[in-house]
Amino acid sequence: MLVIDASVALGWLLDDERTAASLKWLDQLRHQRALVPAHFWLEVGNALHVAARRKRLAHPPLTVFDSLRRLPLTADTESPAITAREAIELAARYDLTVYDAAYLELALRTRSSLATHDAALAAAAQQAGVG
Repeated sequence: MLVIDASVALGWLLDDERTAASLKWLDQLRHQRALVPAHFWLEVGNALHVAARRKRLAHPPLTVFDSLRRLPLTADTESPAITAREAIELAARYDLTVYDAAYLELALRTRSSLATHDAALAAAAQQAGVG
């Protein structure tokens, strides 16, 4: 399995954030299940809202958001009230935001790889033994 963070999804949605790595992860969705934490949708939605205000979107933000919703991304069903405790501990251990640590928590709990463009999160994942 693969945990996708918002930075990767934005690489799919925003031309100026697209990378070869984000496209590789997008291609993997054809063969591999992908998970996202519950807050992923709000994080991406906010980024699209900001991108629209800054005239970085060629299409309306809801149209772009709906294109993401059509991808095979499964939201974690574990309650954030339960996972937040571990995310807070991971945030403190690796000097991350709790939001970013939630991606790491999900990858650790589900024994998944983590797809991210965030350097601090990638470093923390490597230190924690996440592929």
